[in-house]
This record gives sequence, C-alpha cells and structure tokens, in this order.
Amino acid sequence: MIIAYFLISYHIGMIRSPTVRKIEILAFILLTVSAAIVLVPISRTMDKALEGVRNNLVERLENETGLRVSYESMSPSILKSIHIKNLVVSDAFDSSVVASISKVSVSYDLFALLKGDVSGMLKEIVLEDGSMGIDRAMDAQIISRIQALGSKRGKNAKDGGQGIPPLRVRLKNLDLSFRDGSTLLTGTIASGNLAIDSEGIAFRLDSRVSVNARAFNKFGPLSSRLLIDGTINRSYDVGSARLMLSSLEGKFFMLSRLGLVASIRDGVVSVSSIQDLQPMDLKLSWDRKENSVKGSFNCDRLYPLRWIRIHDGPASVESLRDTVFTGSADLDWNEKSGLSYSVAVDSSIPAEFLGGGKVRLACSGSDKSL
Repeated sequence: MIIAYFLISYHIGMIRSPTVRKIEILAFILLTVSAAIVLVPISRTMDKALEGVRNNLVERLENETGLRVSYESMSPSILKSIHIKNLVVSDAFDSSVVASISKVSVSYDLFALLKGDVSGMLKEIVLEDGSMGIDRAMDAQIISRIQALGSKRGKNAKDGGQGIPPLRVRLKNLDLSFRDGSTLLTGTIASGNLAIDSEGIAFRLDSRVSVNARAFNKFGPLSSRLLIDGTINRSYDVGSARLMLSSLEGKFFMLSRLGLVASIRDGVVSVSSIQDLQPMDLKLSWDRKENSVKGSFNCDRLYPLRWIRIHDGPASVESLRDTVFTGSADLDWNEKSGLSYSVAVDSSIPAEFLGGGKVRLACSGSDKSL
C-alpha cells in the first residue's frame, strides 16, 4: 500500500509544482521509516514467540510419542503463517522415518501466538506432497505410546469434542501405507479437508486405496477410488456421511460403482445404499443402547453382474450378465432373542447359460434353525 501510494502520488505530482512533489517524497520516506520502527520489533517478538512454541511442541511430541521432528527450513510470513520445507518425522530411538512432507503451511492467530496459547493459535494446517508409513510390528512402541496418550486424553475429556478449538486441515498428494503382518494397506490422498468450527466437524477425502492380504490372495490386491464426505456435531451423536467406491478392482473382477450413506442420531447408526447407482434398497441399523441390529434388502429387476466385470472369464460366465433378481431379505439380531432372518428371491437366468430358467429361494429361520 505504501508503494502504491508513492506511485500514485508521484504520477499526480508530475503535473504539480516541485514543492508538492518534495513534500510527497518526504511523506513517503516518513511512512517507510515509521513502518520499519513498528514492524521490526513485532517481527523480533514474533520470532521469539515462534521459537518458544516450536520448542514446546517438539519437546512435547518427543516426550509423549517418541517421535522427533526435523526440517530443512522454516520461513515465517509476518502476521500470517509459517512455511516449512521438507518436514521429517522419525522415531527418536532408531531414527527410522515415519513421515516425510515436502511442503507444510501453518496459519496462525498472531495474538494467541504472542500470548503463548498453542492450542488457540492454530487456524489452518496444509500438508502437500509427502508420504507416511507405519509397520505394526516395527513401530509397535510408537503405536503403543500414541494409543496410551489418546486413552489418557479421552479419560480426561469431560465434554466430548466441545473442547477442540476451531481448525482447518488440508491434505494434497500424500502417500500412505500400513502393514500388519501379511496385510498391506496403501493409498494416495489426492485431496482431503477437515474443518472444525463451533457447530461441528466437516470432512472430505478423495483417495485411491489398495489392500493386499493373505486372506484373499486368489483375488489379488483389491484397489478402488474412495470418496468420503460428511459432517458430525461436537458431541459425536448426530452426523451423516457418504461413501463412494468406484472402479473397485481385483485380479479377476471389477465393480463399477457402489455408494452408501451412513448416519448417526439418538444412538442409532444407519447405513443405506444410494439408489441412483443401483436399483436396490439396502438398509442396516445398529442401536447402540439396545445393542441390536436390523437389516433389510429389496431389489426389483436387479442385474448385479452388469456392474461386476469378470476379467478373462469363460463365455458361460459372461452369458450370466443378463441374470435378473427380484426379491427381499430381512435380518434381525439382539442379545436376548438372537438372530432371525427371512429371504425371498426370484431370479431369471438367460437362455445363453445352459438353456436358462428360473430359480426361487425362499427361507426363514434363526441362529438355531432353518
């Protein structure tokens, strides 16, 4: 603004007297000196405050979790944010790298920073271009310490999520991996957002995930694009979320799309299908207070094999793509009476498969009888 003021004034001064131009130049110099007098002490005070907060956070992180933080450079943007380059999180005991982030940006509240209010100073955290990997066996101590810390804070928290300060977190281009014995879970977060405000928590995640486990070696690794978005209130008792799986693929098959909607209200967790993707209605609810589960499934002329592709399958299997299903199924379970269910499904098999035909399944029973 000071430079803009000088340029505009100088341009106008071209048509004014030399005396006016000299006064404007002197005014510009005075403003520049005044700004330096004010901003230099603020900058020094801010640097000291940042150094104190940094040392406090790093020391607490290492003491409570056994993780050590290092970085190539930190560039404070006065009165606004901090930019960190090549942040590395490692095990303080053996120096093994747990996470590496190329770009980290932290926006803060200046007044909270100067007061030393660590929890209230953070406004937004942005993580870009990095990776994080956890091995359950090799990183057992880290996991144990983090779980113990979370359990301790959970017992001390009396207000649920009410005490969490407002914060925004954004993720971009992060590779994740988690290994537990023979099971390997990997993923890439293309973009992710978490926003905490006075009303609740909103989240959105767009990623690609892959699972490789011994339990389904025959099917090969399963991979899919995963999109999750939703909201939940501060008490964690009212919320909703949408989950979309697209291009779920294994070694021999591919599922085009699958969508589910989940909600929680009054202690009841409900899950249902998105009907604009498939001509079916799937509902599942869990009453946490009663510890009971209810489920239902209804479909009308459903062609499940049309949105499930079999790679290199025999011609007989390909001819089943036009098999149509119509029917319903219900399930009920609670601690007192146990499980009960009923199924009534009709299917029409196309003539291309062994001459075709119709199959009807109708049954009901419990966990003790059929």
